[in-house]
Amino acid sequence: MNEDQTFSLPDGNRDRYLKGITTPFNYADHYLELNYNLTKPEKYVFNASFTDNLFRSPHNDYGQIIQEEGKNDIYSFTKKINNSNSPSLDLYGKVLLPKDQELVLNMVGTYISSDYERNYNESLTEGGTPYSEYIYSTDGKRYSLIGEGIYKKNFKNVALSGGLKYTLAYTNNKYIGDVNQTDEMHSSDLYGYVQVNGKWKKLSYLLGVGLSRQSYDESGKGYSFYMFRPSASLFYKLFEGATLKYVFSSTPNVPSLSSLSDIRQQLTDIEVNRGNPNLKPYRSYSNTLLLSWGNKWVDLQLKGGYYFSKNPIMEEVNMVSQPDGSYIFEYGVDNQNRFSRLNGQLYANVNIIPDMLSLSLYGGVNRFESKGNSYTHNFNAWYGGGNLSFTYKKFSANAVVSSRYNTLYGETINYGEKNCMLQCAYRIKNFNVGAGMLYPFQPKGWSGGTKLLSNEVRKETWSFIKDNGNMFLLSLSWDFSVGKKHNAEGKTTNNVDRETGIAM
Repeated sequence: MNEDQTFSLPDGNRDRYLKGITTPFNYADHYLELNYNLTKPEKYVFNASFTDNLFRSPHNDYGQIIQEEGKNDIYSFTKKINNSNSPSLDLYGKVLLPKDQELVLNMVGTYISSDYERNYNESLTEGGTPYSEYIYSTDGKRYSLIGEGIYKKNFKNVALSGGLKYTLAYTNNKYIGDVNQTDEMHSSDLYGYVQVNGKWKKLSYLLGVGLSRQSYDESGKGYSFYMFRPSASLFYKLFEGATLKYVFSSTPNVPSLSSLSDIRQQLTDIEVNRGNPNLKPYRSYSNTLLLSWGNKWVDLQLKGGYYFSKNPIMEEVNMVSQPDGSYIFEYGVDNQNRFSRLNGQLYANVNIIPDMLSLSLYGGVNRFESKGNSYTHNFNAWYGGGNLSFTYKKFSANAVVSSRYNTLYGETINYGEKNCMLQCAYRIKNFNVGAGMLYPFQPKGWSGGTKLLSNEVRKETWSFIKDNGNMFLLSLSWDFSVGKKHNAEGKTTNNVDRETGIAM
């Protein structure tokens, strides 16, 4: 991880360059699902699923040499451990009632256990005795229950539906080490809605209206937030092969426990992370317009979108004077003025040889505007990519390439990865074998970065994973079934909880 830093102090700028040192990095992600389904066609569906997501990251470390004019080099090392386990039980039922009616009930219970540790130290020699060290760990627990009911009635050309969804959660995060604090949060989300969908001549539509109430109590401080939530989806057939689609939605956004936590996490001798217990929920609105045309040879899509948030929770950097006359820089969040993203994208797919060889290309641009209480940033980001696919009998191959997908939010620009992959596969009955390569002919492998645009701190960071370059992949899969084949109907809901609320 290489980093350029400039800190603006009253008596002038302080410039530092942090040169990255190769350090361990690895993780393992396991997902298990056990599913039971009972379907009686035209009568009912019952589905029970138990899932468990086990994540282990014993090394997300990075070392750096801190170089500053007029000073000796300093060696810094950051060690991170991030482990989590999230078992979940999902019960789903659908009953088909007389007169084209149906009732759906769904309940999901989740427990998330998190273990996070961070150790930062500085020394005069690599691997030497630290003269400055900051250590803390977090033991997190979260319990949540999601319940949803949906009723639907079909008429001749129209379908009417309504639903009620309720989420109840309790989060307890205990910080120990240089930070000794326990954060608790009780939260609930109640959302009710009605919607109508149907077709009138060439126009298909889905119109909905809803009301949500979100509340939370964080360590004795509570807040409730109500939002009127209209939604619309219109689909119009222009002529043979051409359609126009418009989608509008509105969503509430509630601050996470990690943002609300008033904990002070020392990152380095001059940098601190801090939450904000005074954060308030905010509203977001999304508009998307999609024009499509295609035949058996070509598919074209032109998309435009606009996303807007009022008083979003975005970052804020402050320089704070200390009793000894020095200064420290605090990285926090606050409800800022507004955020918007304007997007345009063109997608094309060409069937060079139908059912055998196809080429897809896409390209677009995002226009970001991030307006805070004391800053304004604008950023234009172009992106593009493509996919070449070949299929012949039991053999398939494809090549994928894409540019960086860069974004701006708050005062930070995120530079995404450049993706490149070659892959081929061969199928023998129910057995599949495949081989491929990640980042071919790229000795630097994976890379991504960020850029902080604050007036107080200017910082540009780039991370590299060289081992990902020219990485060979081998995949094996075997699909098998025994016994009587069961005709299972899928679920129409997808309720899940992945929020840990841990400040990292």
